[in-house]
Amino acid sequence: MHSNFLILGDGHVSYLRQAVQMVGLLPWQYQFCEVDGATAVGMRNPCAAVNALQTFRDFLQDKSRQATIIVQLGEADCGFVVWYRAQLYDEPVQEQLSDAIGAYLGFLMELQRAGFHDIVVTGATLPTMPDAEAAGEAARLRRDMPGSLAQRTRLTLDYNKVLQAKARDFRLQYLDISADLLDPEAKTVRGVYRNPDPSDHHLDHEAVGRLWADKLRGLIFEQTRNRRFPGA
Repeated sequence: MHSNFLILGDGHVSYLRQAVQMVGLLPWQYQFCEVDGATAVGMRNPCAAVNALQTFRDFLQDKSRQATIIVQLGEADCGFVVWYRAQLYDEPVQEQLSDAIGAYLGFLMELQRAGFHDIVVTGATLPTMPDAEAAGEAARLRRDMPGSLAQRTRLTLDYNKVLQAKARDFRLQYLDISADLLDPEAKTVRGVYRNPDPSDHHLDHEAVGRLWADKLRGLIFEQTRNRRFPGA
């Protein structure tokens, strides 16, 4: 039996792993392809350091074209890579953001050309690393860039807004938990969803896993309904 869901992306697909465990009593099959450090902009470069593009290609090569693909990319772009490349090439941050989204869309079109048509794009994970001194390599990289936590959050929301619109243009499904994560006053991630380890740029897996479990249940419900009532 082929996997009904193929979930691929960066290290933040770990929340979806958590969600799958919470939705585990449902009779669906899942397979993951997780590449820590994968970026949206890296989807145009098979020679990138983590080689995520080729890893995804190899993973999908023998998979059923009837499977649902869920893709999670963009946190590293909005939190570090876009800012770094803007400095490196002396270009506006928004221009680099557009480049990252363009590379991502190129990969999604490649999936469609390969015969995958049930594709779900997820919003990039909102950043949590504080502006103040924090331990860890992820914190150091982000701290060395000019964007504050609030600025990185706004950029991620901008990225997700454009990604949602592009997904609609390409007739892809789009799922996002940003509205649930965001503190409406601080305009950054709510404390309850932050990782208890301040040096870890990932969110709290259990709390965020519950949010994604709700999204997966909704996705499964829609797929089941559409199969029972085609054209509904």
